[in-house]
Amino acid sequence: MDPKLLFLSFAKDYWDGTTMSRHHIMEGLSGNHKVVFISPQFNIREILSNLKGKRLPKSENNKINKNLISIVPPKIFPLIYKFSWMENLSTTLFCFYIKFLIKDIKYDKLIVYIWNPIFSKFIGKFNEDLVCYHVHDQYKGYATTSVSQAQEIERLEEYVLSKADIVFANGEMLRQSKNLYNSAYNLPSGVDFELYNYVFKNECEIPCEMKEISRPIIGYVGRITRKVDLDLLLQLVAERKGYSFVVIGPVRRDDKVTDKLNLLMQYSNFFYIEEKGAKQLPNYIKFFDVCLMTYVLNEHTKYGYPLKLHEYLAMGKPVVASGLDCFKEFSDFVKVAFLVDEWLKYIDECLVESNNRHLVEKRIKTASQHSWQKRVAKIEKLVIEKLFKEKS
Repeated sequence: MDPKLLFLSFAKDYWDGTTMSRHHIMEGLSGNHKVVFISPQFNIREILSNLKGKRLPKSENNKINKNLISIVPPKIFPLIYKFSWMENLSTTLFCFYIKFLIKDIKYDKLIVYIWNPIFSKFIGKFNEDLVCYHVHDQYKGYATTSVSQAQEIERLEEYVLSKADIVFANGEMLRQSKNLYNSAYNLPSGVDFELYNYVFKNECEIPCEMKEISRPIIGYVGRITRKVDLDLLLQLVAERKGYSFVVIGPVRRDDKVTDKLNLLMQYSNFFYIEEKGAKQLPNYIKFFDVCLMTYVLNEHTKYGYPLKLHEYLAMGKPVVASGLDCFKEFSDFVKVAFLVDEWLKYIDECLVESNNRHLVEKRIKTASQHSWQKRVAKIEKLVIEKLFKEKS
């Protein structure tokens, strides 16, 4: 009989926020196991701002499916960074709260599953049988991270890596970076292949925001942050006025980002569409002619393995991308550009081959090997082996 596991997932996301790898993986694991998706505690400044009118997510526990619940922590457990003893007390009380919520859940083994080093404080608090650390990015390399913050993240991550029984890394380059204790496995971003393949095979109406946009459409989906090379996008938009450039996704509250986005919106061939849900997104990508991954190359992005890679390929789309290491594996499907002239040349070439049936089928077949279902199966296999074989 297969073991019933309980995963306590600690992530910086909210279940009803932007769908990320965390959501796909935890929902997948909930097919056979119990999962509690725990969002971060609010800090005292956020709570005070909330009293003044700034809207914070509602503190609540929601049943997502029969095996998955999400927790947005009550605001009575605030983080108060200035006084470490108060923060420790608040975290201890929050742990008691979690234990109360899970006391009636039946399971064989409990796994603490951490998505960011800031949650290192939860290791050892639940008498857990296993600790997993799923590292999605090189967190210390974030563009908005100060030197002192980077040092603190590095310190916390070293502790997490020393305690984790299994480390799952988003891409081989990141795996090599985090394999300090020979516990790291390559587990890159995947795709909801069934959903994307369904949209690919079936006719659907063009989304209303795109009905008046002329073809060809050169598209990008994803968070618009400093990692996105908006300067490059400005040059591409200016050089190819006969093409429509569409960007879809949430915009980070950052003056540098919004200023450049405002410059882009002055061009008549540039179109910004607000964030769409994970279930809606394939309907938009379906009407792209070429897909872009325009990233700045730095300490953060060079370790990346974009979620959108296999989503683009699952829709059979040609892709032009920045020179991230992860794209080498997909050189047959992803044209890597460095100079503006290369970007323009490859976009033009992709338009010529966008409807090449043979290439479309190869892209889709490749994406099918990278489904979230396969990623979750690998996690489940490794966790069970670690729990019941190595510890027997």
